[in-house]
Amino acid sequence: MSAILSKADEEELRLAYDLFYSDRRLTEEEKRVLYDPTKDQIPTLAQVRKRLKKYQSPFSKPPKLLTDIPLSSPEVHKQSLSALNCVDELHAKAKEMADLAFIAGKENHKDKTKLLYKQAFDYERKAAILAQTGEIEFTPAELFESAADLALNAEAYQEAEQMIELGFSAESIIIEETEKLLGLLDYLADIYYENGEYDKAQPLLEKALEIREKILGAEDPQVATSLNQLGLFYQEKAKRLFEKALAIVHRSSPQVQNRVVPTNQCRY
Repeated sequence: MSAILSKADEEELRLAYDLFYSDRRLTEEEKRVLYDPTKDQIPTLAQVRKRLKKYQSPFSKPPKLLTDIPLSSPEVHKQSLSALNCVDELHAKAKEMADLAFIAGKENHKDKTKLLYKQAFDYERKAAILAQTGEIEFTPAELFESAADLALNAEAYQEAEQMIELGFSAESIIIEETEKLLGLLDYLADIYYENGEYDKAQPLLEKALEIREKILGAEDPQVATSLNQLGLFYQEKAKRLFEKALAIVHRSSPQVQNRVVPTNQCRY
């Protein structure tokens, strides 16, 4: 389980939604799958919808629209979260909320999407914490990784960082789980970098490099990639510092400008 919604889950939700609510063209893969050899033609989405009404299939009924689904108030969500104390039930509830968040995203309800992903994260975080106390289907590291993924979708970046940290510290973590957590760590660092929060991005990139060197060895290609990412970050950071210094110099008096390093000696 790489995240609470696997790629297959997301593809199924997307296709179900598109078949009934979208007028887009079929993808090449969908054309291949839906090709009708008896008629030697590729059906349109409208024809596919009509065909599905005659047969039982995952797409025989249109998925509910978000407007048809009563969303939990913060009070009801808090009560539900408090009442559930079984890891499997919490994980199932998290997946249910993530499904709703996916639908909200398809309908361009950004605020509701973030809220639903945050509620899904609350359930998955509790499941991950409880998972450390007994034998369950999912390992704590898997659940922490899933919770971190939900937090990222909810744009709750501090919570995502906490879940990644707890995932790394989980007992009996295997290398596949570590690599997935490292991927989320890289992704979170990229988000911080794009948002201009460089002081938050740097320690994450350094931590990712440290972990990769420890588990993979200094000569592993993934370590080289991590080194390259960190090197590019340092280069950009140095460039920003120089530009800031140069701006200060340009605003200074001629006497001050004569005491600083000439700008043509800078590499940037």
